[in-house]
Amino acid sequence: RYNRAEGLLLGAGASLRIAGLPIQGMGGFAFGPERPWAKLGSRWSMGSGEVRAEGFWNRTEDIGPIPGASGVINSLATLGGEDYQDLYWTSGGSLAVTVPAGGRRRLRIAGTLQDVGSAALSVDDEDTVFRPVLPVDEGTQALLDVTLELPDLGDGPFGHLRLRGGTLDRGYLAAEVLTGWSRRGPARTVSAEVSLQGGWVDAAAPVQELQLLGGRGTLPGFPYRGAVADQYLVARGWVGRPVVAPWLSVRGTAAAGWSELDRRAVPEGWVGDPDPGVRSSLGLGIDLLWETLRFDVARGLPDGEWTLFVSIAPRFHSWL
Repeated sequence: RYNRAEGLLLGAGASLRIAGLPIQGMGGFAFGPERPWAKLGSRWSMGSGEVRAEGFWNRTEDIGPIPGASGVINSLATLGGEDYQDLYWTSGGSLAVTVPAGGRRRLRIAGTLQDVGSAALSVDDEDTVFRPVLPVDEGTQALLDVTLELPDLGDGPFGHLRLRGGTLDRGYLAAEVLTGWSRRGPARTVSAEVSLQGGWVDAAAPVQELQLLGGRGTLPGFPYRGAVADQYLVARGWVGRPVVAPWLSVRGTAAAGWSELDRRAVPEGWVGDPDPGVRSSLGLGIDLLWETLRFDVARGLPDGEWTLFVSIAPRFHSWL
């Protein structure tokens, strides 16, 4: 992959079983900052649940909360001077337990201990066309996440409620909620999805827990991640139907959102609007190849701009 913080990154991985325990390892080198990186993990069954353990060294995390693009699309976008990630470095380990919570619901409890460091621009000089790399609060961070999740199977309700407690110099709390309904798939006459997502962090949270909103992924037609918030609401939806199934589909899109940075100032070294108010956007899209490759045009309302962007269906983001 390629981005403004890591430059060109190459890696390789392997999976094997040791005494019946699956082990997955991966490592490589980020040529921009000249950093090696590695991660090693395993997961195993525990009754009707699952345990996952992972160690990582020089791993990058995106500030978020909503990804703007898959890794493949982001790497291609950097050729034109765009980077849809805001990365920082982490090294440490995590342990997570996932158990059934009735019906399709799952409860996940995860603990993480990691050292956090800011990234830096690693791919250009002072005349770069890239957005600034955002500094974060550095130090040793401990996290406890509790998530109740209803998976999105493309045929009914989905969502999650996530509560996070953490410490980095001082303790803090954060929360995120997502609720939605979907009916999708190339074989369907009409596909649709609607969702409402919101989040909040308290005044003691490190700056990397703040939320970045605007542009693709949240509110197309406005500057990408041009708003900085400690509380937000974003409603999104689309409806589409195949024209030549499964090769070509058309889709109408809509989004509306509100955000505010209420309990602090914009962090030093960051650029963003702390109080953009309510914004919305409308658009049209074309989906190709089983609704995998997406082409969208959207207009931000009331005072946004027209924007055209290419993306990959969100169901592939975890590995593309």
